[in-house]
Amino acid sequence: MQGVPSPWLSLISVLLPIIISAFMCMILLVAWKRSNRADGNPELKSSTIFTNILIAGAVFGSLTQWCMGGIINALTSVDTNELKMIVLASLFTGPLSLAIYHGLRGWFRTRNPGMYKFLTVKHHATADELGLYGGDASDMTVQHSSLNDNDKRQE
Repeated sequence: MQGVPSPWLSLISVLLPIIISAFMCMILLVAWKRSNRADGNPELKSSTIFTNILIAGAVFGSLTQWCMGGIINALTSVDTNELKMIVLASLFTGPLSLAIYHGLRGWFRTRNPGMYKFLTVKHHATADELGLYGGDASDMTVQHSSLNDNDKRQE
């Protein structure tokens, strides 16, 4: 006859696959925002990020739970309903990954500004968007400005 497993083992068997897949989704989010900025696209909307992370969380959460369910069951001897665990992981992975992302950004804001800058992907406005020049001018070109009465034709 098998005894009742420790509550800590039960908690680990439930939360470990969810936490692993939430970190994978957070890494995916940062990579997606960085590639979007590198491609020169406009900044992602919050609604787009939220819906896509919910979808990715459902996929990653259910796959991680499905892959790790048997391993964790063998290690902890905690019997769980596999289908319920897959549904639980798919529902909680997306929101948990967003919570981890924003929590880490807030924690790194004062403690490690370099990591905060890495996680917070900023889209800097280009010179054209700022209205610094209109057209194809370089930074050294003087346009629409007087040259202090210097006329090259008179030289």
